[in-house]
Amino acid sequence: MNSEKVSCLNGNCTKGISRRGFVGFLVSAAASISILRPLTAFSKEKWISIGMKDDFTDGGFTVIEKKKLFVFRDVDNFRVMTGKCTHFGCLVERQGDETYLCPCHKAVFDKIGHVTKGPAKKDLVWYNVKVESTGEVFVDIKSAIDPAVE
Repeated sequence: MNSEKVSCLNGNCTKGISRRGFVGFLVSAAASISILRPLTAFSKEKWISIGMKDDFTDGGFTVIEKKKLFVFRDVDNFRVMTGKCTHFGCLVERQGDETYLCPCHKAVFDKIGHVTKGPAKKDLVWYNVKVESTGEVFVDIKSAIDPAVE
């Protein structure tokens, strides 16, 4: 059965898809998505590698611009905060040890990422970090943690 529909109004005829054909298309699309979703779920890793332990200076602060992350290292304790402004997504800039400034719209965040001046309304996010026995450092980018948690 053909799912195309011909509609005519005042002598102007157009071919289109019938309601039945459209519903069939939606069902097919939904089935395709549900079949392909498990295949793509594995490509979106929760934990991402940010480098080797020795890549980060003890007592230092490192910016990973490509991933918009700030990495703080104190001996074997790693802490990672997003460097992505919660207003428009620009990479914020560290201003000394006390604040971060968004160069796009001048939002200001304190040293633990709390908004102190808008237009941003949400704080910067901190992430869980793990260091494997190989020395590789991973960040859990799918879940936020309390910045007070060490």
